[in-house]
Amino acid sequence: MATSSTTLNSPISNTKYSDTDAGAGTTATGVQISGSDETINHIVINNSVNSSKVYFKFFTSSPTVGTTAPFMVLPCEALSSAEYIFLPGILFAGGLHYACVTTAGQSGTVAPNTTGITLEVQFT
Repeated sequence: MATSSTTLNSPISNTKYSDTDAGAGTTATGVQISGSDETINHIVINNSVNSSKVYFKFFTSSPTVGTTAPFMVLPCEALSSAEYIFLPGILFAGGLHYACVTTAGQSGTVAPNTTGITLEVQFT
């Protein structure tokens, strides 16, 4: 997991969070992007290095991955990228956390065994 946050000068987003190894960062409690209310506008998932489909689960508080119901789940097909644009945005009240897993739905807990899956999230 290699993360960074960048300040943007954009009319729809003021912060870009990047994780260049998002699959490796998945733990039993997920990964925290922010502990405050955030509105997501744009998400890019790059799964081009992985031969299996992945699912990014997003939560509004620190989850127990596999037990806590995700607020939103976004898939990304094997060997591809996915881009999601939300206008005017989706509010994550209380915080913004995620986990990258290989099984859809609430019960998925297994992180992909491939390094290099990337996640970019733009929010205000």
